[in-house]
This record gives sequence, structure tokens and C-alpha cells, in this order.
Amino acid sequence: MGNIEIKPVTVQDAKFLFQLMNNPSVMKALNEVPTEKRDWEEAVSSWNEDADEEGYIVFSSGQPVGWFAVNGLLADSHTAFLKMAALMPAHQLVRMW
Repeated sequence: MGNIEIKPVTVQDAKFLFQLMNNPSVMKALNEVPTEKRDWEEAVSSWNEDADEEGYIVFSSGQPVGWFAVNGLLADSHTAFLKMAALMPAHQLVRMW
């Protein structure tokens, strides 16, 4: 996969999130519906204001290849959970056992 980096989501990542989450394979796997780029711009802005949630972009050799989000950071139980994780199909590893 190359040199992997994980960075917090910024508004500049909305274009990549739009591409990722409108990829036909990703949409099918996650049972998602098509979205618009502005939907992702609005989503990122609201996430940045929500202390209970954090999102991250996964980079491989400097290129964005995935996204994951964690929620429940302020839960009384001190138990956060993975809200979403998606990788571009070309960066998914499939093993047949």
C-alpha cells in the first residue's frame, strides 16, 4: 500500500469523500445512496463542531484512499465506536481462506 498516514478530516477532504462514497462498489457494499459534494462539505463542517465525533482520512503515499469515523467520544461509558470505515476498492485487501 505504500507509506500510510492518517490525518483528521478537513473541509478540503470533501471532494475525496464525495468520490469515495459515490464509488459504485463502496455504495453497494455499504448500501448507500448517491450524494452531492456539498453534502460532504456540510457534513465535514458539522463534524468539526461535534466534540463527540472525529473523522480521519487514510493516505497511501500522499494520496487519499480511505476514511473512517469514530463516535461516542463523550459517552458516559467511555466507550467510543467505529461509525464508518471505507477504502477505495483498489486499496482493499481481499483474502480467500
